Amino acid sequence: MNEFTEKYIKNEKINAFDMTTKEYTYMMPQSEVVRINQMLNLLTAVFQQYVEKQESVEKDLFHKYFVYSYAWAMGGLFENDDREKFHKFLESRGAPLPEISPQKQQNEKVTIFDYYVDIHEKKWKLWEAENWSAPKRISFSQLLIPTGESTRTEFIM
Repeated sequence: MNEFTEKYIKNEKINAFDMTTKEYTYMMPQSEVVRINQMLNLLTAVFQQYVEKQESVEKDLFHKYFVYSYAWAMGGLFENDDREKFHKFLESRGAPLPEISPQKQQNEKVTIFDYYVDIHEKKWKLWEAENWSAPKRISFSQLLIPTGESTRTEFIM
């Protein structure tokens, strides 16, 4: 983990906390302690399934989970423009990111924040809502149609 901490968070060239505070705009202020705590909570959550099964995790997969957790902890409160900028920062650091075509990045503004690491395939997958059909009887105020955004938010929470 020290290798990834040095690569993304703090080394002689980078201090991620200073960088994100100076070069990015958060929707609401967030302290360094909160961001690190969020990252550790996400890492704990994604590795829980491996702990329960007493499975080891290969370095490449650990790296993906680390980058996923790091992105959400550091950039989860960024607006879309800053999410794109942060994605490019991760690219510049050689992070194991999902393969996104330049057209999709340009036109649809797709970034790491639109993906998760699938536990079964151990690959990046796009957040997608599950198939949904309307119940026969429901009042409008009780209606919640799942979207990629709501699926992603529910998972992160």
